[in-house]
Amino acid sequence: MWNIASLKCTRTLGGHTAAIFALAVCGEPPVLASGSRDHTVRLWGTQTGECKMVLGSARGPGHLDCVTSFASVGNQLYSGSRDCAIKHWDLGQGELLKTAHKAHDDFVLSLAASEAARLLVSGGAKAGRIKLWALGSLDYVGVLDGHANGINRLTFHEDAILSASSDRTIRVWTKA
Repeated sequence: MWNIASLKCTRTLGGHTAAIFALAVCGEPPVLASGSRDHTVRLWGTQTGECKMVLGSARGPGHLDCVTSFASVGNQLYSGSRDCAIKHWDLGQGELLKTAHKAHDDFVLSLAASEAARLLVSGGAKAGRIKLWALGSLDYVGVLDGHANGINRLTFHEDAILSASSDRTIRVWTKA
């Protein structure tokens, strides 16, 4: 953790046993979520830096491969992984609510969520496919095809989904 004013490191958080690939501040009260090649999601106190919980350990089934991405709405966290799955977690209880197994044919590289649209979107690492899921239930809603390579980042802006791809393009997706 860094002090922005002084640009000094104020805290180092350790505990993962492999490289960390995903990071997000989420929930209320806010926690820092970190996802790792060790297949776990760790939740950290934003004020103390203390590890509050490990998701995907003895508390319940975790990912089977590296955690690559997060999206959150309220006290709900979604994690994407190289195991091709998306997991839906309740941050308050640390419980796994649902898993979308084989969410993509390749690993899940990016996630974004919109409470207003009631959607979760996920991007695969190799194919240029974006999948849409109902927020909360993880029911499959549809697909957006158009990129030639993997989807590196996804975000929502107003009524649009924006996607950035390894094909060197950004696409803006809106309803017709």
